[in-house]
Amino acid sequence: MKTRICNLIILLFFVIGSSFAQIEGYWKGKIDLGGLQLELAFDIASTENGYSATLDVPAQSAFGIPVDETVFQDNHLQMTMSAMGASYSGTLKDKVIEGQFVQHGMTFPLILEKGEKEAQQMARPQDPQPPFNYHIEEVTFVNEKEGNTIGYDGRICTIQQQHQCPTV
Repeated sequence: MKTRICNLIILLFFVIGSSFAQIEGYWKGKIDLGGLQLELAFDIASTENGYSATLDVPAQSAFGIPVDETVFQDNHLQMTMSAMGASYSGTLKDKVIEGQFVQHGMTFPLILEKGEKEAQQMARPQDPQPPFNYHIEEVTFVNEKEGNTIGYDGRICTIQQQHQCPTV
């Protein structure tokens, strides 16, 4: 009898533990905005009190948007994002979450699948990447006047292609 009770308790912990494991992770899906597909991704983690989540919208360079409330019970997921006036409600079926994303009264079907979180590197014009269409020359000037040895560094950039450039 004790063995049966122990086995039942172990089974109960296994079932409870596996329900936590199925929803944790990075879930991605796309909503259709009338010809435009917008990817949404939820990063769901378990906490002492249940679950927490953040929302990423990579196309808008919006990452880590807080989700106020995340509830997962009986394979049903409910998330609320008050600051955005949005919510998501879905059901976990066969390793996908089928549901609806609602924002400001507009409802969009959204199927979430588990995926990998990608690096959140934004392309910035102030950080150009080679190959460049110009030549870069590093220059140094040392002012040795009156015993001072102050050095100045700079960069000269010249266009490699020969063509007419407007002057300003």
